[in-house]
Amino acid sequence: WGLEQQQHQQQWGSEQQQQQQWGLEQQQQQQLAQLSVHSSHGTAESSVPESAAIIGQHAQQTAVCRDGSSIDRGSSDGGSHTSSEHSVAVSSSSSMSGSSRACGDDWQAWADMAEKPGLEAAVAAVDVLPYLSSSELRYTDDGISCSSTSTVVKGCIVDEPAALKLYCTKPETMRLFLTETAAYIRMAHLQGSCIVPVAAIGRLPHSGRCVLGLKLGQPLPRPLPAALANSAKAALAELHQAGYSHDDINSGNLLVFGDKVLMCDLQTCQANPKQHSLDEDIRQLQKVLEGF
Repeated sequence: WGLEQQQHQQQWGSEQQQQQQWGLEQQQQQQLAQLSVHSSHGTAESSVPESAAIIGQHAQQTAVCRDGSSIDRGSSDGGSHTSSEHSVAVSSSSSMSGSSRACGDDWQAWADMAEKPGLEAAVAAVDVLPYLSSSELRYTDDGISCSSTSTVVKGCIVDEPAALKLYCTKPETMRLFLTETAAYIRMAHLQGSCIVPVAAIGRLPHSGRCVLGLKLGQPLPRPLPAALANSAKAALAELHQAGYSHDDINSGNLLVFGDKVLMCDLQTCQANPKQHSLDEDIRQLQKVLEGF
């Protein structure tokens, strides 16, 4: 386990250096584009360099799902893909039941792709996820947790604090990412009421690692106020009433947002669970609360 942590830390340091270099390259491209536009005296159509067009295309590839804004993966010819088995797009007309929630028909279509069995289907689902730009996503070395499959760090999504879950680039890890992300999409109507809201879904441009960004909450305080304990019970009850079990209730998966407790880490979440799964959720939650 110690060797795995060292490897994760080394990979993390390398990715941070790559992100910094990528950010500098973007700044240089933007400066070149601005210089070209200023020198044209209003005739920007003929003088904007190719780098500016690339920046424009990259802006269309944003995977951040916030306030119903466009999430369209641009094609190589400057156009855009429509929702199909090889692409996913979320337009401003998508049915967003609140800000920063991955939902809408196109995200549901992507969830259908993500849930298909087999490695080929998993690769196809990951491949259509757009890249997150450095202006939208920033992360730090302030780690929250680390495992053999993912690293969770603090960061920002469009200047909003977020917990960024970065998955390793392994086939088996890819499936875990797809399972959890699809669960959040399926339960978009529960985000903010009993589960943590999604802030971003996409990939890092320099390493290709999959990213699931969630709103940043706080750990359960000690001692735990009765109001927060009741909120945790209410959140689990709402999840069960919606037809899901969590199957991994622990203190790390319960986060505080103001006066509410919300659940995260949906890798093991089940739809249409059997009664024993619901009972086990309740038993585990009671165990957690008794420890506070």
